[in-house]
Amino acid sequence: MKKIFIILAVVALTTILRSQSPCPGTTTIMYEGKLYNTVLIGNQCWLKENIDAGIMVPGATSQSDNSIIEKYCYGNLPDNCATYGGMYQWGEAVQYLSTQGTKGICPEGWHIPSKSDFLQLTASAGNNGYAYLAVGQDSGTNTTGFSALLAGFSASGQFGNLGAGTSFWSSGELNTTTAYVWYPGLPDTGNSYFSKGFAISIRCINNNPFTSNEKENRSTQPEHFTVEQNYPNPFNPSTIIRYQLPLRSMVTIRVYDALGKELIELVSEEQNSGYYSLKFDGSRLSSGLYICEIVAGNYKDSIKMLLLK
Repeated sequence: MKKIFIILAVVALTTILRSQSPCPGTTTIMYEGKLYNTVLIGNQCWLKENIDAGIMVPGATSQSDNSIIEKYCYGNLPDNCATYGGMYQWGEAVQYLSTQGTKGICPEGWHIPSKSDFLQLTASAGNNGYAYLAVGQDSGTNTTGFSALLAGFSASGQFGNLGAGTSFWSSGELNTTTAYVWYPGLPDTGNSYFSKGFAISIRCINNNPFTSNEKENRSTQPEHFTVEQNYPNPFNPSTIIRYQLPLRSMVTIRVYDALGKELIELVSEEQNSGYYSLKFDGSRLSSGLYICEIVAGNYKDSIKMLLLK
């Protein structure tokens, strides 16, 4: 029985660690003087911590459209912002733009999640709320790596629910006074609509879907550096890129638009020799021609990919 328990524990730990991989090529970012980690959940790249940007204002003061990011810290204590992130009213979070997926107070290249972003996130753990909560937060298992903290809320100058619950603004509004929120419920995740005057947490998501990059098991070792034409091509919305490395190399793979503007870095790491399969999701891109460039050691090549929606 003890042996079975140990095996199950190892399997569970392995599952957790695999689900907490940082986003390829974007393991951390620096924003407003603070370092944030990233986590890849499915093909979504999330910041692993709540946003803590702006200047603290008292909870009794309404945040306003004044070109300055304003935040509340639980109990008007700055240390709580350092731990749990700031709390923002909806208008402040989206910077007074009511467009789904707007940048808001997020870093460049990131945005306030849309309702569909959160629905996709929910599907990643089968509606198991504990899978999104950091270990030590209620019965959180954090198997997704989302690492949510029970940061509470602020409303009308009052603070509540610290250590008992948390919610995150989306960029979607129901009407002029309410907007969509997502919460890792206990034990189920859920969604609701809050008054825009509530102040809650913000978690940013990357503008581009990321990819899964796996080493293929084959009986022989490759003799040459090669990148294959993606398949299918044209594609909608995802395609597979295969490449091979005859020796361990520093690999960088980037996608550019037809004008040569870099859109996303898919891989930036040392990889062992072998055959690799890379899934690229273009669901957030417009129809058109894209260039995928691979650099591995002294090898450099590119392929043209056509996205048709």
